Amino acid sequence: MQELETSTDVQMLDALPIWPDGALGPGGATQAEIQHQFGDSASNLVVRNVTRPTITPFLPEPSKATGAAVVIAPGGGFMMLSVNSEGTDVARWLASRGVAAFVLKYRLQSTPANSIAFRLHLVAALTGLSRFKGSELAQRLLSDNEAALEDAKQAVRLIRERAAQWRIDPTRVGALGFSAGAFAVSAALFADDRSARPDFAGLIYGGTVPEGAVPSKETSPCFVAVSNDDGLLFETSWDLALRLRSAGVPLEFHLYRRGGHGYGVNVQGMSSDHWIDQFYWWLQDLGVQRN
Repeated sequence: MQELETSTDVQMLDALPIWPDGALGPGGATQAEIQHQFGDSASNLVVRNVTRPTITPFLPEPSKATGAAVVIAPGGGFMMLSVNSEGTDVARWLASRGVAAFVLKYRLQSTPANSIAFRLHLVAALTGLSRFKGSELAQRLLSDNEAALEDAKQAVRLIRERAAQWRIDPTRVGALGFSAGAFAVSAALFADDRSARPDFAGLIYGGTVPEGAVPSKETSPCFVAVSNDDGLLFETSWDLALRLRSAGVPLEFHLYRRGGHGYGVNVQGMSSDHWIDQFYWWLQDLGVQRN
């Protein structure tokens, strides 16, 4: 497999709690966070049972830093986080090109500690969700995972608050979410609190317009990408793109011929491999990514 091209001139800092009081998830302090490999690839590292949300900063070399910043919200069905292909690998790629990146570890649903029991739990949960499609599925995901949505909003607020510390322009703080993470980003995009709204948003195979939200020409620019053969969230992404376009939201939409779901920056030899290049070019086109 081709390696994702990055630079070594990236500074990874220690993870920081996003809430001043160290917010805990539904499982409280008794729920132990678990990290393990998922699937056949050693690069598919996942984290489960997150109760203490954090951001991990990946900062560009000062000479390359442009002042732009992105919160990255990995996916995983709100039951786990794909921390490499939809998190740290993405962050390193962006930071190597001058964009400060912050990987968000948001609160998750409680899952069985035993790996076999977890897989059975995951299958059962996905089977239950398969009864829903499009906007109905999207609203169910939002209503069942409010803690994760609040974490995404708080991450945007925190980065703006500390913008000077990280040499970031507080008017160029965006968010990039994958699958479940895209739903968390959607909640931030339409947050009542303006300080929690990203200045631009990337929604990769996921995301929605939350119930009661009204997209308009004033909504932050959005980049939406999905593959035609995505068996999980194609309808949701398609519906999102149509609603944003109809409302006059500044939009770039990519529908790839194939790619499936959940690939992140894993290289599959398909045109969908290049979504991250197109996202970066979109940032340049917006004027967000500049020297």
